[in-house]
Amino acid sequence: MYFDQKVVEVTLDSSYLKFPNTAMQHVEELVQTSGVEYDYWKPQIYTNTSLPEVPVNMGFMCCPRSLSDRISKLGLGYLGPKVRAIVRSAQFPVLIPSPVFHKWRSISTFFGGSDNALHALKLSLQIAATARVKIDMFTQLGKGCNRENCEQAIREAGLEKALDPGLVTWYIFEKKTFEENLYQVPPDSLVVLGTCGKRVIKKLVFGGKMEKIQATLPNNLLVVGPNCTVSEK
Repeated sequence: MYFDQKVVEVTLDSSYLKFPNTAMQHVEELVQTSGVEYDYWKPQIYTNTSLPEVPVNMGFMCCPRSLSDRISKLGLGYLGPKVRAIVRSAQFPVLIPSPVFHKWRSISTFFGGSDNALHALKLSLQIAATARVKIDMFTQLGKGCNRENCEQAIREAGLEKALDPGLVTWYIFEKKTFEENLYQVPPDSLVVLGTCGKRVIKKLVFGGKMEKIQATLPNNLLVVGPNCTVSEK
């Protein structure tokens, strides 16, 4: 995958696809029950005879939590290095599904006033309008995050009117730890969140709150990386 600043090579080993012989059958059974249209991507361009180039101009990409070359570390609290590399480089959001199927009925998004949090909020509003569901927005006050700055960031982004109380419920936590307040997130919601800034994300960690969210919540996660662009439509 040739991103603007990085090339990411993904090996489809057993950590990604456990039963390749029946994978297409399983895909068709799952998709047909949902009633959505689908197609299979067929490689057109190859770096060499065995290495197809995957286009990177997609709307979003689904990555299993287990996309990893460290199979011994797989688990709810561990994202493989290739998933992290894609999130870090992609201009599209990355969907990390729950290990167990949960039909989501609302959207939960985390907001601390950063540019990436604004991108995640914009994406949440777009999805909510399409799916006709409500949004729960969570803010943990503390070092580097206060209510005034968050409200100012929303006003400057022109999102103040979009946060209609009938659509968005904003939960602002001043007490308890971030981990304790995570239990307020509905288990049947799609969690949309932004990662930290580019400086921190150069490491294999996404920052304290991102790590705690993906290690604690069983929800489907839609992750907005530092290079992700969200259209205004």
